[in-house]
Amino acid sequence: MFSVLPVVAIVLILCCTPLIDLTSHEVGVFALSSLFLVLGIGLFNLGADVAMSPMGEQIGSGLTKSRKLSVLLFRVFLLRVAYCRVDVTPFRRVQHLTIFYLERGRLTRGISCERVYTL
Repeated sequence: MFSVLPVVAIVLILCCTPLIDLTSHEVGVFALSSLFLVLGIGLFNLGADVAMSPMGEQIGSGLTKSRKLSVLLFRVFLLRVAYCRVDVTPFRRVQHLTIFYLERGRLTRGISCERVYTL
């Protein structure tokens, strides 16, 4: 919500200047859509908080049942490894970066770098 409101305020302030020429209908549609955007973000955050808080409390209480620091650190390590394993999706297995630059009016390939993730 707080990330959307400054942008909305800037756009509404710029609508009052001659820099942006918007009709009153367009300003109204923008204001209404930004209101629904803020409402949607608020409802999403509320739902995520309601759903995630009990899960986090249960996981936290389950991890600390043994009362041994070494067991806790080992379990947290295993959770982190499992999370990192799941985080590498097939869409992100190959990251390829190519930097092009203009040379005498033609697009020329410059630096090329490829990073491959394997499962």
